[in-house]
Amino acid sequence: MDELIDDCTEVTRRVELDLSAEELWALVGDADGWADWLVDSATVELVEGATGRVVVDGEERLVTVGPVDVGVGIRFEWWPSDAPVDRSIVELVVSPGDHGSRLDIRERFVGSPAAAADRHEAAVQWELRIALLWVRATLGSPVPR
Repeated sequence: MDELIDDCTEVTRRVELDLSAEELWALVGDADGWADWLVDSATVELVEGATGRVVVDGEERLVTVGPVDVGVGIRFEWWPSDAPVDRSIVELVVSPGDHGSRLDIRERFVGSPAAAADRHEAAVQWELRIALLWVRATLGSPVPR
């Protein structure tokens, strides 16, 4: 990880992976790919305007998909199904890297002050997700959980 930025309203991460941008996009731009590293399970089509559900660490979250630039990036808003005011917007951007590809991650907390207050927990969760992504990229197969 090259960059770590945490402030009161966002968490930002960058990771370089030994994957082509196309291989990384398959993990970022597809709900089945999300289930390999980002969430436990996903029931959402990753096209702009779609809504769905994901499960993250046993917690159900609702998702609304924003703009999708196929092969490059996706933006979505998600929140716990039992706390709709605790929203955040996540942007995942894939680009060529020095030795493969790079993923830039940005989660901005736009809901209640409590959502932003949990940014330290969110930062830890992103570190765990990135570790899963790295293992997935290294092993070439889904990571058992």
